[in-house]
Amino acid sequence: MKELMVRFLTGVKKNQNWLIFGLTRLSHCKEKVVKTRLDIKPVLGILVRKSCLIILMAVLLRFVNLGAKPFHHDESILGYFSWILFKHGAYQYHPLSHGPLLYYLTALSYKLFSVFDASARVMPALFGGGLVGLLYLLRPYLRLKTVYLLMVLAATSPLLVYVSRFARPDMINLFFTLLLIVSTLNYVTWQRPAWIYGVLISLAFSYTNHELTYITTGIWLLSLVGLLLSLDRQKRRALLLALHRDRWHLGLALTISLLVMSLLFSSFGRFPEGLSRALPNPNDQNSALGYWITQHGVQRGSQPIYYYLLLLPLYEIIIFILGTIGMIRGIFSRSALWRFISIWALLSLTIYSIAGERMPWLTVHTLLPLLLTTGFLIDHYWPKVREKPRIVAVGVFALTLMMTTYNMYRLSFINPSNPIELAVYVQTQPIVKETAEKLTSANPRPTITLGPDLSWPLTWYLRDAPQNYTAHLSTPPTDWAIYSTNEAEANQAAKYYQTARRLPFRSWWIPKESWPGITPLLRYYFFRQTWSELGSYDLLLFSQPLTGNRP
Repeated sequence: MKELMVRFLTGVKKNQNWLIFGLTRLSHCKEKVVKTRLDIKPVLGILVRKSCLIILMAVLLRFVNLGAKPFHHDESILGYFSWILFKHGAYQYHPLSHGPLLYYLTALSYKLFSVFDASARVMPALFGGGLVGLLYLLRPYLRLKTVYLLMVLAATSPLLVYVSRFARPDMINLFFTLLLIVSTLNYVTWQRPAWIYGVLISLAFSYTNHELTYITTGIWLLSLVGLLLSLDRQKRRALLLALHRDRWHLGLALTISLLVMSLLFSSFGRFPEGLSRALPNPNDQNSALGYWITQHGVQRGSQPIYYYLLLLPLYEIIIFILGTIGMIRGIFSRSALWRFISIWALLSLTIYSIAGERMPWLTVHTLLPLLLTTGFLIDHYWPKVREKPRIVAVGVFALTLMMTTYNMYRLSFINPSNPIELAVYVQTQPIVKETAEKLTSANPRPTITLGPDLSWPLTWYLRDAPQNYTAHLSTPPTDWAIYSTNEAEANQAAKYYQTARRLPFRSWWIPKESWPGITPLLRYYFFRQTWSELGSYDLLLFSQPLTGNRP
């Protein structure tokens, strides 16, 4: 490992010439935003090593043992229909299972790495590592050390690491959200046409990935209004003139974005109905916007409105405290860019808390803007802190960072499928994956009857076995039958099989809303000792059908 690291760093050093030019140009851009000049060349070698090492750490944390956790319900839907796309070239967009982008990317991952749990999670992990690297584009607005600090916080963030190892579209959307923010800041600062493409293309890929981009777009527009109102009349007029000058670039970028969306939503022309489903029609429940508007009233999960205010301090205490202070301070700041990020953070936390569906993986959409306001706060106040208070602050920060890093390790590597972690929520238990893999590896492959309540993730794990999805037993009985303990047919199945085995299918822990007291809270925070019982949903695995019996 040491030799590989040496080669890695040496290889970067040999290719520094092109970086010298690029980073020197970036330092000139910095002079337009802050008065402090940075002579980049003497520290270039250290800079490259530090940024690359942080990104490498982020990638390793997201990829190591990626396939160990059994598939969650949502992951199995993505994995299975991506497998259908990979195997048969068939895909039809429906807002229930989110946008087409991740399905095509996952099918590509299957082609590159074969079909298994880890390969279905490659793309979210890749974009999760890419998000850490993308933070470096904040360099023109923040000091170099502050950017490094944000990269470290993102690389070791418990929620960002966990969601990056989760086959859902959230991490890809978060990557494009950060690209949207950076592109907006850069165009407002320098009015270069390239950033128009960054804005519109990041929105296009976001829309083709997840319907919550409607929320992101609304937040972006409202924050942009706040930013424009924060600019003086001369800068605002210059920005409007630049937009008029770049109208041809705006038109071309919009055309490219619409083309990307049309191709993906229509499955490259094979499913034209996908285009109508993608249109923002609030009155059509089959459209992306209409479907999720109806889900607001369903309120799946039934989490309290303060749900994210519980998860953020539990897992992200540094970003939550500093980011909240930075958000409040930034709203009243003279810096238009800081105010833009602060309005974004406030709107994200408010809208996601009001939205009917509150889930742990959605917490990252409130976390990202708080991470950015953390950077602006530190960058503004740290140079003003005296030496002795600095020592105390560094010590407290280091201890808190150690605890946060341990929370990350405990969540993603010790308890990734243990519902005592609030971020896990409801999770398939490992015994289900192990049992399904034993069934599908048998030779010859057995026939299986699967009850309708157990479709996901068992449809994914039993994809290569002959299956019969029904609430009724087939005639004659299949080699195996799997039913939930809540199904009436489970009692009937017991008459036709010699053995039945009860297995935990899904488990969860939803703490009681009543105040448990300080001691139980501290025990939970440090040792994950719950103060109420876990819930579970079990299945019955029937085997050895009785000869001569028929349902």
